[in-house]
Amino acid sequence: MTIDQTLIAIAALLTALTVIAIFVIRLFRFIRKAVRFFDQWLGSEDEPGFAERLKFIEKDLKDVHAEVTYNSGSSLKDAVKRIEEYQKVNHKRIETIEDHLTSRK
Repeated sequence: MTIDQTLIAIAALLTALTVIAIFVIRLFRFIRKAVRFFDQWLGSEDEPGFAERLKFIEKDLKDVHAEVTYNSGSSLKDAVKRIEEYQKVNHKRIETIEDHLTSRK
């Protein structure tokens, strides 16, 4: 084997090792992401999994929905509507008082 053939063989070997190393690194990155995904999906003792978190989200969403839906007076939306009506009445009273005070001058 000549020196040129030896250098070519060494270059080919280094190229092959580099390609294999890049492949292995990317494979481990993918595996790490997959493991993280499944850890979050399934959960652990310290943190609930996706299904458990989804139950909490659904419960919270029902609570929020109940507060922003009219229900004969006890919801937040009903309270805001009452306050808005009182504000309209008070605004009319203030305008009346202002008109009365300005007409006396």
